[in-house]
Amino acid sequence: DPASVAASVKEIPLEKRRTQRALAVAMDVSRGTIQRWKLEGVLKAHRAYLKPLLTDTHKTWRLMHCASHVDQSTGHFGDQLNVIHVDDKWFYITTDGKRYYLAADEDEPTFKCVHKSHIRKVMMLCAVARPRAINGPIHQGAMWDGKLGIWPVGEMEEARRSSVNRPAGTMVWKNKNMNRELYRDMLINKLIPAIQQKWPLADRHRREIVIQQDGAGCHIEESDEAMRQALAAAHVNAKMYTQPALRSPDLNVLDLGFFNAVSRFNDVVPKDELELIASVEKAYKDYPTNKLNRVWLTLQAYMNQIIDYHGDNTYKLPHMKKDRLEREGTLPLTLEATDEVWQHLIDDPIDIEEEEEEEE
Repeated sequence: DPASVAASVKEIPLEKRRTQRALAVAMDVSRGTIQRWKLEGVLKAHRAYLKPLLTDTHKTWRLMHCASHVDQSTGHFGDQLNVIHVDDKWFYITTDGKRYYLAADEDEPTFKCVHKSHIRKVMMLCAVARPRAINGPIHQGAMWDGKLGIWPVGEMEEARRSSVNRPAGTMVWKNKNMNRELYRDMLINKLIPAIQQKWPLADRHRREIVIQQDGAGCHIEESDEAMRQALAAAHVNAKMYTQPALRSPDLNVLDLGFFNAVSRFNDVVPKDELELIASVEKAYKDYPTNKLNRVWLTLQAYMNQIIDYHGDNTYKLPHMKKDRLEREGTLPLTLEATDEVWQHLIDDPIDIEEEEEEEE
């Protein structure tokens, strides 16, 4: 009986259910029986990932951040067409445990390094906005891809010593540790010129641009004077905004999926940092515009769930079938807040200004 089997499985500790063999021993049945139950849909495999540990304060800030994006006059989330997400990330030349499909008689590839903790890497600062049509409807007009740039954090310098790979004096890549001064410098000299060059003219003065960053210690304050002066000198109508919800990678489109997608977009294994930089830049450039737009829509779906779960991250995101909606030309620009979200906002309205004063 499937119900009795499911009830028996639930009584077994999770650590005794990590493999089919372990579950079979715990239930005193054969592995074939476990496999049959799985094929019949009585059992399912699940891979558990670690999630950030959230305190009540974190949950409150997450809830406030998501609720602030709901337009209560329309019942929809904002389109976020004036928002830029900026963040930095380490990209590695290779990772452990890659999966490949090989011919039956093909030799298995072998990759080696001195130590898994010393895989060569490069930090990149990335900035993206939401793609949009700049000349008519999306299916008719030209599209702006929303990609403002991705820049390596480091510089070329002469090698001080000779090695088996190159003589002393050869120009090699040197990583830099991201700090507040370097971060500010890259925003002023990389991001602001990119906004001037790439931001659609029709949207440039329609709404103030919001440059959203997370709360990392190396990031600048919202009121940073040097950044404010640089924006004013460049005639860019923008402001810095620090995402108040800490430990929340699910509230930034870069951490939400874009970084992982770019990391997997490589066709070859880079040999050194310069090839890695070129590979990441190519993957960034080639990443499909429609998929980047979907990530922004997925962000709204996450916000729906975060509000529904009172700021927690234990939700399970329902499938939106974005592929089918996009093929049919019915992919929405914004998502409607669910009935549960509306009921939560009605029963427990959030006064953001009041919460901020209490926090201070």
